[in-house]
Amino acid sequence: WARRRAYHDALEPRPRPVLDAPTARGLLGVGITALLLAVLDLGVPLGLRAHYLRAHGIAANGLLQSAIALAQQLSAAFIAYLWSYAFGRLSAAGGPTGIRDYTRKHWKALVMVAAAAFALVMLMSGPLLALFYSSEFAVARPLMAWTLLAEFCRVMTQVWSLGVLPLGAVRAWIAIGVVGPVAYVLGYVLLAPVAGTLAMPMAAASGALIQLGVAGVLMSRRGVTLRPGDAALLLVVLGVLAVLARWVSGTP
Repeated sequence: WARRRAYHDALEPRPRPVLDAPTARGLLGVGITALLLAVLDLGVPLGLRAHYLRAHGIAANGLLQSAIALAQQLSAAFIAYLWSYAFGRLSAAGGPTGIRDYTRKHWKALVMVAAAAFALVMLMSGPLLALFYSSEFAVARPLMAWTLLAEFCRVMTQVWSLGVLPLGAVRAWIAIGVVGPVAYVLGYVLLAPVAGTLAMPMAAASGALIQLGVAGVLMSRRGVTLRPGDAALLLVVLGVLAVLARWVSGTP
């Protein structure tokens, strides 16, 4: 109300009709799809956790929960920035060229800041688990290392594919949203017999990495490409974080 003069042109005169049928159908379709993708994104880990609990017991499940909770606190900070600020800027970027330029402009900074943050937390995972839970949870460090790698891949997927809806590429948006959980399930099926308690976080990392690759391919097809140096930076950072996760977890 205090800024009503500044927004007068956007609010008056009111459009007639207020909401037309095509717009309503579009909003409803995107809303229902977003709901289904959210259920899939949350339901798959929940289903896998049920199997993990039966296979490894309550104690192992508790350690996994602590690792997931701390790792997701870090990724949530980046995703909150992307959706609360960057998404609006991308929506006003004006087509594939504008979205590509905005993505490229912030790519190096976001990759380097995220990589530094995830690497630091990976190295400090033992003390952080002891601080926020207790010293008995420090043994969840290997679980947290691979979960952090998965969350880093999820953040990078969001950075690259954030402009998919402003481009109107609904099918690409659905494909990106589906491939991650599907790859997560397949990874867990393959790793469960051999990786023990690390199967679920390692499957999460492999599924998120595949999702990042698919997002990159689909966005590149729609004109949102990376410069060669930016793509190389992402590959180097992924390699460093994967090696660090193996070292922290003691994975052979």
